[in-house]
Amino acid sequence: KVVDFHYEYKNVDDKPAKLVYAIEIPYRGSVAELSHQIVTARMDPIMQFLKADRELLGVLQKFVERENQAFYDDRDEMLLEKFRSNGTPNVDTLALDVEKLYREEHLEFAERIGPTDEEIFAQSYHQLVHSSLLPEILNKEREYARTIASLSTQMTQQINTMNTLHQEEIEAKLKLLDISITPENINHMLAKQYGMQNMIRKQCESELESTRGHQKHEYRHWVTQHVDESFLGQSTESPTQIGNRWSMISAQTPSMEESFTIHLGSQLKHMHNIRILSARVADLCSPLYGEGSFGGPNVALGLYSSSLCGIVVLTPSGTISPDRELRRNANLSTEFHFEQIDRQIERIQEDLRNLQ
Repeated sequence: KVVDFHYEYKNVDDKPAKLVYAIEIPYRGSVAELSHQIVTARMDPIMQFLKADRELLGVLQKFVERENQAFYDDRDEMLLEKFRSNGTPNVDTLALDVEKLYREEHLEFAERIGPTDEEIFAQSYHQLVHSSLLPEILNKEREYARTIASLSTQMTQQINTMNTLHQEEIEAKLKLLDISITPENINHMLAKQYGMQNMIRKQCESELESTRGHQKHEYRHWVTQHVDESFLGQSTESPTQIGNRWSMISAQTPSMEESFTIHLGSQLKHMHNIRILSARVADLCSPLYGEGSFGGPNVALGLYSSSLCGIVVLTPSGTISPDRELRRNANLSTEFHFEQIDRQIERIQEDLRNLQ
């Protein structure tokens, strides 16, 4: 319904005035905004500068609350009267109706509980890698890695070329120092070059980040799409067992190697096969791996499983900075299962600082 709001006030010339404004009840909007609208539409423009809406707000707030309450009271009384006139109510029907309304309201606004996108992807990936689709998964990852590696190489070449040109430009200007070039000119040129280098670097990093995000979304969508009901009902035994993956560590011939078996546990013995070899870690962790390298089926089969595996990298004592080559190598591909290595290292360093 529509109710007229009557308001008496003093005008700009200090003379009494009165306004009438139609308001739809129940009013569910902002009363403060409505107060400003009334002042703009019904009062002298100068009243806006005199903050007339502040005086109006209190009166309008009480009016809206009173009319809203009266509307709901009348509505409830009408429903009760209708309820009484229909005779004895069916309590079971009313209970079912209330339950339905409550359930719909709860489902609409309550926090949704169920598997997250991360959990769905983990389950789907675990199903696929233990199936005949494992080679296809690895090929897709290699294609993505080649794209990122190509972009990264182009970025490095572009920055190196620009640095070389800037260096040659500075050297040429230095030969003219105190002749036609002043130190202020050199400093200005250096600042300009630094700004240009920073801009180019940020553009390249933004392009890399965008490409990684697109690849991650596309890859996860591809994995989950391949796990349909018919596929889940089939046997998903992997053609390559996890227990044999240590024989596939590297296609290279290491200079030093030793393999042995250990048994752990006081009551229930667990057997672990360990292989120690001397090799370049960067080669083992290359995203552009070959079929027999460490990064292929070895890592894929071990993800989202109860089998723990990893690489221990020895570093100088007292040094916590990551290996630069290993870090650069890891950034040559998109990390589909975890955060990029830079963010992981930041988290580790934050934890170390908090422990100090």
